[in-house]
Amino acid sequence: MDQLKALLGFVGAAVAAFIGLWARHATDPAGFNWRRLAIETPVAIMCGIVAGAAGAFFELGPIVIYGIASAAAYISPPVVFQIIRKKLEKSDDGKTD
Repeated sequence: MDQLKALLGFVGAAVAAFIGLWARHATDPAGFNWRRLAIETPVAIMCGIVAGAAGAFFELGPIVIYGIASAAAYISPPVVFQIIRKKLEKSDDGKTD
């Protein structure tokens, strides 16, 4: 029963993260973009899983975990992709032909 409860906690956090991502895209001044939503969904779900794990570790309630997951997914995908982009640009600068 405890394993099922933990699984549902992670699934709930992942769904909350996706809702946070959807909210960011719905309010984006550039407009809603399905392609960008699809690309950012794995990062948002990962935020939900991490929030679920952190919440279980700190013994937080489900509503707190879902709020953290939603907020992290609202904020983090652009940050993660910006970090990746900078790393790729940095590795391209060091190349020689």
